[in-house]
Amino acid sequence: MTRPDFTGGAYLGEPRGSRRSVQATARDMLCQPRAALSVLTARLMGKRLRARQRLAALIGIDHRLALPATEMNRPCEEASARGSFIILGSGTLLQGASERIERAFADDPHLQALYGDGLVQREAGGPVFPILPPAFDPDLLMSVDYLGPLAVRRDALSSPSDPLAAAFAIAERYGPNAVGHLPGLLFLHRPGDEPSRDRLTPVRAHLDRTGREAVMLMMETGGIVRVTHPLPETPLVSVIVPTRDRLDLLRPCLEALRTRTAWPRLEILVCDNESREPETLAYLRALAGEGRGASCPVRDPLTSRR
Repeated sequence: MTRPDFTGGAYLGEPRGSRRSVQATARDMLCQPRAALSVLTARLMGKRLRARQRLAALIGIDHRLALPATEMNRPCEEASARGSFIILGSGTLLQGASERIERAFADDPHLQALYGDGLVQREAGGPVFPILPPAFDPDLLMSVDYLGPLAVRRDALSSPSDPLAAAFAIAERYGPNAVGHLPGLLFLHRPGDEPSRDRLTPVRAHLDRTGREAVMLMMETGGIVRVTHPLPETPLVSVIVPTRDRLDLLRPCLEALRTRTAWPRLEILVCDNESREPETLAYLRALAGEGRGASCPVRDPLTSRR
């Protein structure tokens, strides 16, 4: 595959002038005419972003927006610029980041840790990708490690080390609101900055400390941790099926629910919006009489006609 030019501007996939990319795109579009038609339709309707996204999905290119390698030349600050906080994890703070962090801590005394947005470069001279983490959620953090460098107050923990373990410990001691996300670029991750991080150990310790010893963890591909919570008992699942006559659709729907659903505790509730066909009414009476489901009469004023 021809390598993209990372020297200037954002890029999407292969270079426009690549003969190979043009031929591969044409072949993919010919093999999938329906998907190609959806791309053309979106383009003709003026929805260029949607057309571009559908084209990226069709031909399998990387649709993530990347920045040129020169973005990594932004001015950074030295570690000595930090005052009342320490930085856990790898990465380099951008110039002015320490001042913003100090101001955020001063504005909110309850805040004990902060993380922000950043730029990451996986290989030297390669593209630069923006890292835009979500608001802090300890349950999401167990599955996806979205933290970059973590700024922690010096007196928040006795011996902080790993940003993941520190974030869990602060959330346990001070509450989840004590860990905040500071919008805006704070750090750079250069190639080799991010060492391999043991994710399962701090997640396991967090679960054990919060009384969830029975929760099971499994590392999946892509660095995602599957968190499986045991159920004390199998909960009842209610399936609500709205209908108004149309027995030709209702009967196969309910039969499929009964025969193709493996959940042991399942109830079917048919919300009947004033069906009038005798066959439908007889079917609903039989459904309730045989214990295979329940029929609940409802009236929708938008669809009912007298």
